[in-house]
Amino acid sequence: MKHFVYISLAAVCFVAAVSCSKQFQSAEPESVSGEEQLVELTASLQPHVRTYLDAEFKTRWNDGDVVAVFDGQKRQFDMTANSGASATFSGRISTEATTVYAVYPFSGAQSEDGGDYVTVNIPAEQIIAEGESTARGALVAVSKVTSLGSGVSFKNVVGLVKVTLGEGIASVKLTGANNEGIAGNVQVNAADGSLVGSPSGSSVVIKPVSGTFAAGDYYIAVAPVTLADGFTLTFHNQYSASAKKVGTNPLAIPQNGGKDLGNVTTGLVFPSGLPCGWNFYAAGYTSASESLDSLKASENGQHWIYDGYLLPTSGINADARLTAVTTKTDTTIMRSFNPSIQFNGMAQNDYWLVTIPVKNFVKDVTRFTIEMGAGGAASGAGIWLLGYSTNGSSWTGFGNYYSITRGEHTVNAHLWTTYSTISASGYTNLRKKYVKKSFEEDTDTEKYSYKKYTFTSPVSIADGTLYLRLRTWYSGNQSDRTKPKNTSWTDLKGFEVSFAEDL
Repeated sequence: MKHFVYISLAAVCFVAAVSCSKQFQSAEPESVSGEEQLVELTASLQPHVRTYLDAEFKTRWNDGDVVAVFDGQKRQFDMTANSGASATFSGRISTEATTVYAVYPFSGAQSEDGGDYVTVNIPAEQIIAEGESTARGALVAVSKVTSLGSGVSFKNVVGLVKVTLGEGIASVKLTGANNEGIAGNVQVNAADGSLVGSPSGSSVVIKPVSGTFAAGDYYIAVAPVTLADGFTLTFHNQYSASAKKVGTNPLAIPQNGGKDLGNVTTGLVFPSGLPCGWNFYAAGYTSASESLDSLKASENGQHWIYDGYLLPTSGINADARLTAVTTKTDTTIMRSFNPSIQFNGMAQNDYWLVTIPVKNFVKDVTRFTIEMGAGGAASGAGIWLLGYSTNGSSWTGFGNYYSITRGEHTVNAHLWTTYSTISASGYTNLRKKYVKKSFEEDTDTEKYSYKKYTFTSPVSIADGTLYLRLRTWYSGNQSDRTKPKNTSWTDLKGFEVSFAEDL
């Protein structure tokens, strides 16, 4: 870790004048219903302080910036002119006000608390626009104004943490080792910008508007604080995979100053192998008339095979595979597609096997989400358990399962079908009305046998394979049978695995 470097931040200067017309040309205030007057504030910014920091670290106001002014209530002052280094704002205040308090940005102003105190909000999520280096509105500043005709100074509430990023970073989160308060609502003294107490938020995350950051320097605005036992930086890439770096030395972040952490992405390693999944409905296969032949060819040359299914993934990992593993003989197995995968070979303990080559998975750290959906005939496989393996032969079950009762039996399950997900013919029109072949998160509620789980990796895999097994266990749809029939249809509507964001 590099030595910390002080970033110089100067004060914002507001030069205020009052006016009596829409053009704000007079030094006399205009009374509005005998209670309010129009006021014009011209704000000039000294070097290194601005409403945002651009790539060249020049002073800039942003078009559309809005300032809050408290005169007993929160007033909005809108920008009427902007030259970059200075800007003009106008709004109304009470004619009886002798002291007012100004806050930038308007969204950060929460309340006037009496005396010289106001409550402001330091944003916990800071979105940085393309070509800029800090989030608009993140540099919270306050001012106590006792004379509208004289110059007044804004005091910066926050400090800055500078990070230099390489390519491919979608977010960076800063957290103190002791979860110190660095963001959220906090009371400040408007006369000098000093904090009264600490905000409750223990982390700040910066993100680009979309995609990933361009390589370069960026600034995280936080409450002035000393992170006595160090800090953690959590990174996400475009696939939501996360990686962390930990600093163990104290980090003191001064008000109106900052610290430079240097290039924090050097040597950063992300887990890989996800997302991958099988969702043919999303891929455009939407009816039973779609031929299985249309799925045989794929970019990586994989094909359907007779001893199960070997299918190309719809995610970024072209080497991930989905296979049906059953004890039923190949000659009696039947398959169809509508657009879920229908299979009549699933008896008790048969399973769908997902094979995913992965790298840099860390036990109890790397998090991933599994989404899956199933259907079936009333006598087909209806209860499923999810397990994992690193060798494809020794299996361990995941937790977070549910207890499901069928007839006289209560068993554990991660996924189960219900009476309304049957796919067999011969049922009443009312039942058939609820048959659903597709796999869609927005509409596949429990009625449609859709489940989503987030797991922390139970094993570490530096460079190997994660196997997932969705195993048939007990009974069919709302039935008390002790075993499913391998001559009855089951439907795998979808199975998707992705990294889980943990911001």
